[in-house]
Amino acid sequence: NLVLAQEQEISPVFTEKKEWIGCAGSAPHLRGYTCGVWTMFHTLTVNHAAAFEDEDAATRSVDMVLKAMHGYIKNFFGCTDCSEHFVQMADNRKMFYIETVDESVLWLWRAHNEVNKRLAGDATEDPKHPKIAYPAQMHCSACRKGDGTWNEIEVLNYLKRKYSYSGIVYSDETSS
Repeated sequence: NLVLAQEQEISPVFTEKKEWIGCAGSAPHLRGYTCGVWTMFHTLTVNHAAAFEDEDAATRSVDMVLKAMHGYIKNFFGCTDCSEHFVQMADNRKMFYIETVDESVLWLWRAHNEVNKRLAGDATEDPKHPKIAYPAQMHCSACRKGDGTWNEIEVLNYLKRKYSYSGIVYSDETSS
């Protein structure tokens, strides 16, 4: 493989193994990068919503974070099938027609659950971290109504608590 040969000659840019903290899988090839991407995207949508509330709304686009995510996944994400699925999902779910920053947070949450449902049981699934409808009942009991349907107001509140900058916990390794 030309890329691997070039990396060995220069330095390992893309193939160097990383140790994941919050997204560590039960095996080195599980979770990691894709979990980190989803975490970053949730963090970006939630904190964009918070910043939007703090600033003049006329200076920001409600979907700017989703557009940036779409561009990254479409043009740079390493898994072509994943990229194509995401772009198709963005079109089907009207990603570019959202009207509020809170809706962008919920759009991403719905999209993430759609991907989890599609990949549940796939060879890429970590058996220690199964792909489930998120958030799990044990993490947010208020997120589901008595009939099992989502309480989206509570889901939004949960996502804002979990992914806001104030909710980020730094390890000794990352805080220096």
